[in-house]
Amino acid sequence: MPENQDPQSYEDDGSTGSKNVQQQRKHIESLERQLADLKAESAGAQAALQETATLKEQLATFQKSAAFDRLNIPPTGTGKLFRDTYTGELTDEAIVAKAAEYGVIAPPSNAQVPTVPGVDVDAWNRQQAAFSGTATPANNDALAMIKGANTIEEVDRLLEQFGVLGIPNQ
Repeated sequence: MPENQDPQSYEDDGSTGSKNVQQQRKHIESLERQLADLKAESAGAQAALQETATLKEQLATFQKSAAFDRLNIPPTGTGKLFRDTYTGELTDEAIVAKAAEYGVIAPPSNAQVPTVPGVDVDAWNRQQAAFSGTATPANNDALAMIKGANTIEEVDRLLEQFGVLGIPNQ
């Protein structure tokens, strides 16, 4: 046997090295392909993670802005400073307390009715009572008067008088 020839070579297929060495080389090539695939997947996962973090930051910013808008924190002047620096909880109570503490808004009154422009407080209270099931008729005599009406015109007049139809009498 020549000195430079591997004793376990396969001369008939033109390859050099043992069958075991060839299998190991194939296995290494396979592992290298898997590593390349995993690196590509990892890069994609990192990009998705970064995008998720960015979206979470945007969501937090939108939630904070919506809370300030809902609570009528002004977007200018001291309100803007408050909006930019507030880092507390995003509950209405916490925001209002801090904003009132810093003089951004007037301290809340003891009324539990929200101050929404154009909302009739009495109507709001009646609606809340109706939803909770604790509503009572405002005037029990009104129902008796309607039941005692003899004509449609009389019922219409009473309904207008109580403000159900047309413009209420004041």
